[in-house]
Amino acid sequence: MGRFWDNSRYVLYNGGRMAFGEVHPTRGFQESIFDDEIAGAFQINFYRGSDHRARELLCREYSRLNKEQMAELTKKLSHILTGEMEPYSVMRYGFYEGHTGYRADPIVISFIFRLKSLEGIKAAFEGELYETLTQHFTSETVSRL
Repeated sequence: MGRFWDNSRYVLYNGGRMAFGEVHPTRGFQESIFDDEIAGAFQINFYRGSDHRARELLCREYSRLNKEQMAELTKKLSHILTGEMEPYSVMRYGFYEGHTGYRADPIVISFIFRLKSLEGIKAAFEGELYETLTQHFTSETVSRL
């Protein structure tokens, strides 16, 4: 395979630390559906570590959520599980819509890579961040970013 992820625990990016979790090889390569020479063979977990200011904002603004919902919001907002070819697809073609365990959510990408502040993300979704992250995307949802 020629790629070694074990010695990369995190990346410093845009003033923050984006951490790598487990990186696993898959059973062979997956080729891009766009016939564009992109292929991938690894499943990558990465996340943004706990941020005191972000936790305070979520607790204050989403106090209506119960413990399980708050844990779900926090996890969905701070963790991405994706294949190694997804970043190339995002760069070239945009985002895949929907909430599944293996798609890179554009909201989460914005938060983890500090492309937009949590305050900015919250404002874009007018207090409905939990609903936005747990329900299916529409073209209107994506246009808010």
